Amino acid sequence: QRHPKYWDDPETFRPERWINVSAEEQERRKFAFLPFSAGARNCIGQRFATLEAQLILAPLVRAFQIFIAPSQKDTNHTFTAFGTMKAKPDLRIVVQSRD
Repeated sequence: QRHPKYWDDPETFRPERWINVSAEEQERRKFAFLPFSAGARNCIGQRFATLEAQLILAPLVRAFQIFIAPSQKDTNHTFTAFGTMKAKPDLRIVVQSRD
């Protein structure tokens, strides 16, 4: 997921890296991120989980602005993955209504 072979500056949060990606770049990254595995024995719940995430996240992002807490602006976080991602120290956020 964060291998320099597949991602430029992989440790930096840059969501724009997913916008207007060339077909060549998409092919190069094809198997760089496999949360559900691939092939004949991939996760049976992949489509359900993806749809569920979209149905939950889209209304939240539409209704709220989410920021890193001001107290953590200059904090270096390390992330570990064992089933799910975990930040050290804990990542604090501020959620504000868009209304």
